[in-house]
Amino acid sequence: TLINYAAWTLIRGKISYLSKPFRDAKEVLNVAMFGSKDKDVRWETCVSAVDSGITFALSAMFIRETFKGESKAMADDMIDKIKKAFKENFYHFEWMDPETQERAAEKVDSLDEMIGFPDYILYPDQVDGEYKDLEFSENDYFNNNMNVLKYDSRRDMKKLDLPTNRSEWMMSATNTNAYYSSSLNHIVITAAYLQPPFYDVNYPKSINFGAMGSVMGHEITHAFDDSGRLYDKNGNLNQWWKNSTIENFEKRSQCFIDQYSSFEVAGTKLNGKITLGENLADCGGLKVAYQAYQRWVAENHKELPLPGVPLTHNQLFFLAYAQSECSVSTPEKLRYAALVDVHSAPKYRVIGPVSNSEDFAREFKCPSKSAMNPQPKCEIFNSHRESPPQIFELDFSKILSLSSLLCYYCKNLQERGLHFFLKEYMNFVEQG
Repeated sequence: TLINYAAWTLIRGKISYLSKPFRDAKEVLNVAMFGSKDKDVRWETCVSAVDSGITFALSAMFIRETFKGESKAMADDMIDKIKKAFKENFYHFEWMDPETQERAAEKVDSLDEMIGFPDYILYPDQVDGEYKDLEFSENDYFNNNMNVLKYDSRRDMKKLDLPTNRSEWMMSATNTNAYYSSSLNHIVITAAYLQPPFYDVNYPKSINFGAMGSVMGHEITHAFDDSGRLYDKNGNLNQWWKNSTIENFEKRSQCFIDQYSSFEVAGTKLNGKITLGENLADCGGLKVAYQAYQRWVAENHKELPLPGVPLTHNQLFFLAYAQSECSVSTPEKLRYAALVDVHSAPKYRVIGPVSNSEDFAREFKCPSKSAMNPQPKCEIFNSHRESPPQIFELDFSKILSLSSLLCYYCKNLQERGLHFFLKEYMNFVEQG
């Protein structure tokens, strides 16, 4: 049985390399398990194969064609503000003892950020050198993929006697993703993620902090969730929390377990235990991103309203966060994910964090004990310290210019959507 399972696991991952009868059989399984078929679009299949085979060669092309040079620097600045907010919060956590607070702040200081892409892919000679031993044939698709697997295995074998390269990129810059590594104490956010609609250098800061800042905060929070807290600042498995702090953490965690276990999707309850780490990261990331945005406002200026959008920028922050979780799925896939996925369903990755947010309740004036403002709230990484004061001097000339466009924007708001207004906002800013 174990041999059959091992053989099936190997074959299942390679079915896409085989001929159509094998791929059709896989589709039957996908429909039964997930209620949908894989997209059999040739260009997507080809791009995916190239990305898997020569990851950083494709990443280099992607960066040259699409990535704005200032995007990385601005993302670095956002992360810096989020890390500062996170550090300050530790000293306001009543459940965490002073010694653990200090060590937690040290772990944030030691955390490395890998943003966008590895620098070497900007140099063609270095990219060519990376793949100089890899051979392809124009007429043998299956063996081309096998050659890639062999090449990757040989490359990994060479690393066995070498010290760990803590700055090595393991993910393509074209992959829209972000993650935290407990053993390396670093976060990775790819260049593909630093793109609209999640992020753009010309977007209002409220949008960037809401959509992308919450992702940054999410990944940093993983360093202190139920799994990340087991690793110290050097990535070593080590109990660096006091027993009393661990006990307090576990008591507060139970609130999240109970809350998320009460959520239901497609007739299936979520599992609050297996999703705990991601739920804590969602809630903590949203909170610290909002604090970092308020810090930016205090240090710079309050942003002008978006033309035709009857929302404050604090409200837009939460709207951007919610829109970043927009998705389409079948009931079968939702039920399957509810049973095995460590992430909660996208709907509750919005409802859970914002309903636990005092900031959201205040900005949208949610009545106490309403569905979106329950009392008491689940709290671990939620600090109640005062937000920085907002300093704003009205520029009436710009406001009058905006008001002249108001009728046009209001007429088209429902039809065109928020992304249209972000583009118009950027045009307005560029024109002064």
